[in-house]
Amino acid sequence: MITTSAPYSRFVAFYPHDDFLRPIRAYRSHLFASGYAGAFSFPACILLGSAPDALKRGQLNSLAVYLRQQAENASGYFSLSSPKHAKHMEEPDLTYIPMQLHPGHNRLPVDFPVDPFVEQDFILCLTDPMDSTKQVTTADPLVTPVHMDPLLKEPSFSLRFRAGFVANLVVWPANNDGTMLSFFWERGNPVWLPAPPRRKTPK
Repeated sequence: MITTSAPYSRFVAFYPHDDFLRPIRAYRSHLFASGYAGAFSFPACILLGSAPDALKRGQLNSLAVYLRQQAENASGYFSLSSPKHAKHMEEPDLTYIPMQLHPGHNRLPVDFPVDPFVEQDFILCLTDPMDSTKQVTTADPLVTPVHMDPLLKEPSFSLRFRAGFVANLVVWPANNDGTMLSFFWERGNPVWLPAPPRRKTPK
């Protein structure tokens, strides 16, 4: 149930199991301690796409099964690794530090009522692109560069996980002090990915 009257955006999101988020929390804490106020401004999830309406539980179940099958078709695991560059989102006008999910899921199931994102990113940190005191390294010429210390190189980490869930997600800006570096969000009930099949061990 949506409890805000403010304009909001609706997404479908994939959440790693909380047990696997420790290195991400540590990295966010490192960013925050280094002066990046937006390090905790977005929920810890991968945005899969935008949706005009909340998905029903049966639809979320289908999506959970699909994601499990995609992982099993690869290594059996999902993985996230330390970010190497930043990206720019036009609405809101922010630069963000992403971690991209592997295996990449550039398509969702056929006829699924979601507008899929070409890339699914775990948003680690949001920064104001007009902030000239920090610099985000970027390999994308379309990204608006901002000044940010080379802190993204350390500490480095990689994350592999198999457990996670999908859920509806509603996000709206907090608009603290006229900025959009912080958001409120409401998450729907989680639908967990089915347990991975047992892998046969060689005799």
